[in-house]
Amino acid sequence: MAGDDKLALAIAEWQRKYKITDSDPIFAMLDLVRIHLQHTREIQNGPDAPTPPFEDFRSTIVLLDQCAKTFTKHAGQISTQLGAFARTVERINREDLIVHLAFAAIGVAAGYLIRCYL
Repeated sequence: MAGDDKLALAIAEWQRKYKITDSDPIFAMLDLVRIHLQHTREIQNGPDAPTPPFEDFRSTIVLLDQCAKTFTKHAGQISTQLGAFARTVERINREDLIVHLAFAAIGVAAGYLIRCYL
């Protein structure tokens, strides 16, 4: 796995050059790409297969980018729907309060009328 060591050294150098912290999300993406490429290589060619060409790496990154955009779009839609749901629940709760107050007033009036006539 000398290729992985060279890659790790190159990434560490790049990280130092641009002062990128270990908790940066780009490292999570790089790990996902490594996992994807490793498993794809093992499935297709066996564990000793050569590193895939740049075009494969680029297509994988493009696919990840598209998936991230789709996820962001769907997350925004869910957020919008949750906001609409919260407003609907608030409106229903206000209406429930009005209905409860109306029934309480009817109950008080009925109790008063029963008391007066009995």
